[in-house]
Order: sequence, then C-alpha cells, then structure tokens
Amino acid sequence: MAWIDPVVDRTGGEYMTADDCNRITGNIKYLDSNAIVPANVTNNDILSTWLSVVETAIKTMCLNLGLPCNGINSAWTYDNINKIESLIQNCYDRIGLLRKQNLLTVYSGELYSAQGDYYVGGY
Repeated sequence: MAWIDPVVDRTGGEYMTADDCNRITGNIKYLDSNAIVPANVTNNDILSTWLSVVETAIKTMCLNLGLPCNGINSAWTYDNINKIESLIQNCYDRIGLLRKQNLLTVYSGELYSAQGDYYVGGY
C-alpha cells in the first residue's frame, strides 16, 4: 500500500468516512507492516471498535519510535482525529529521518534500528 498524506485540518461540519479510516489504517500499515489494524473498513465498521484499535496501534508505534503520543483517545472529535493523523505523519517523518541517518534498516517488512534503540513491527 502506498503512503497517502494525512488530513490534519478537519473542521466542524465534516464527516469521517470509510475512505478516511482506510487512509489512516493504510498509512499505519505502510509504517508498520505488522500493526494490527482493520483492513477495508466500510461505513458500517466505523462506529464499532475501529478507533480504539487504531489508537492502540499508533501509541505502540510512537512508543517504539520514541515519540510522545499524549493527547489522543477514542473520541470521535475533529480535534482527536486531526491529532491521530498528525501523529501518523510524525511517525512517517521520524522513520524517514532515522533511515536518512542510517540508523534504521528494513528487514522482512519491519524496521529495525542499527543501534537497537528503535523497532517498529509487531507487539
């Protein structure tokens, strides 16, 4: 799956769609192929457990990358969804920086630090 730029500027009056959910979970899978997130979300899935599963995956990824992830929760608010997508962008940027500095390598679809400080993939 390809990286799709996150949407971080939602305002009142906009609705979260299955396409939004699939972009978010697709970006998480792009960054961590072992992340446990729903695939092919439909509009019927949105109100189930999708947000809490995504929240857990993002917090795990942030922890693995040494990024703060405070301030997100399972609330369906514009502010929270914007924060979630911003954190995904921060993870993407951190991985890019670590790879550029030759501190991160890819092995079997998972990312590993050359120094053992960072690992993204699996729980």
